[in-house]
Amino acid sequence: MSRKNNKRSSGNLGYRLMYIIILAIFVYVGVQSFFLARSDKTTYITAESGSLQNILEYTGVITREEQLIQSSASGACEYLYPASRHVSKGTVVCSILDPDYGTLLKEKVSELYQEMLREAGTGEYADEFTKLNETVVSELTGYTVGKSGSSMGQLYELKAGVQRTLGERENIFMMSQNEQVKALLAEQGIYEKKMDDDSVEISVPFAGMICYTYDGYEGWTVDQVTQTFAENYTGGYETIASNLQKVANGDPLYRLITGESWQITFFAKESDSREWEEGDSVSFYIGTKEVTGTVSSATSSAGGLKVTIRMDSWLEEYANTRLVTVRFIRGGETGIKIPLSCIRTQTYYRIPESYRYKSGDRSGIMVRTGSGDSFYPVSFAMEETGDDGETYLYLRLPEGVAEGAKILQRGTTSTIPLSDARELSYVCTVNGGYQEEKVVRILSQSDAYAVVEGIKLYDRVLVP
Repeated sequence: MSRKNNKRSSGNLGYRLMYIIILAIFVYVGVQSFFLARSDKTTYITAESGSLQNILEYTGVITREEQLIQSSASGACEYLYPASRHVSKGTVVCSILDPDYGTLLKEKVSELYQEMLREAGTGEYADEFTKLNETVVSELTGYTVGKSGSSMGQLYELKAGVQRTLGERENIFMMSQNEQVKALLAEQGIYEKKMDDDSVEISVPFAGMICYTYDGYEGWTVDQVTQTFAENYTGGYETIASNLQKVANGDPLYRLITGESWQITFFAKESDSREWEEGDSVSFYIGTKEVTGTVSSATSSAGGLKVTIRMDSWLEEYANTRLVTVRFIRGGETGIKIPLSCIRTQTYYRIPESYRYKSGDRSGIMVRTGSGDSFYPVSFAMEETGDDGETYLYLRLPEGVAEGAKILQRGTTSTIPLSDARELSYVCTVNGGYQEEKVVRILSQSDAYAVVEGIKLYDRVLVP
């Protein structure tokens, strides 16, 4: 009976021991999986094939065929067309009327303005009104998508653009009600009397597009654009909000763009001259919009290159802009692409392959001292073929070995000093649970990434 109990106790002990071992294995696997998952998320990236983009960015100056039309008399200005309207030669854009008439119009418009808001431009200018609403939305959306945290210039441009658009929107409301206001005044006999008085009609001298903004550089040509101007321009477009307002002789009334073509001029490095050839069609970005144009000139200027691109489209979109940032995106090197943050530098020593020793499954060097030869295991970070056809290895100094130490050639008594030091780039890879240091050569790099040689596709690379 005692023997049976002993067997049963022995069997139970074996089961318990096996249970403990299995439980320990599960716990170990779970812990390792947890830390592995965390390292995958926060510590390593996978080396993948990719290419870098070379971005060339410049400040461009816009010039057009345009002129600023100014008032030839004093009085109240009554506009007949909204902005961005294409008109033929001789079209009357506005009239300069008696100032008292302008005051009466202003009072009537003030009374009707709330009603106009409710009507939301449902009359003759409904399309223009809708387009301006869309412009406001586009300006706000473009700012939130493309803004950078340190650029106050973008915020200024947003403010100026929205104010300009809202000013045009208000003018359209007023113009849409001009006929209604005239009718009200005619009922009192005022309108007929004022119509008999002399007024000055302002008409366009050439066919073109009218704009109610200006910056004082109207009429400039490409030849007048300099790099100093591009760097120091601090102006901006002012809105001409003169509808039903008093104007003086010489005040700006509207801007007339007389040609469909326009130009963007920028200054690049002389070394980039191969990027632009006269007559070439080029694609680039203004903000987030991709546009195309034709290189009309590319000439040397003050140690740089003055490039002018002719544009034949999108005139309306950039009619109220003088400076733009233009970005050209060029394809770069293709290969194994990793973040620059993975790459560090370290001093390595270059030795011929014949000075590598092996001890069991370990590789290293044999250092000769006065007391004898000592083997030091090392990890070789790179192997390359030199110009002489020989194979060379790169290693860090192992602990306990100083620069200049004599190392022994395999199978001989020849020695060389450990002194061929080189500062090289390297990364750490972790594959199969083993961390390995590998020297890499940077083929090309951008602000955040590099294309490198020295590691394999899909290596797991440590992010320091």
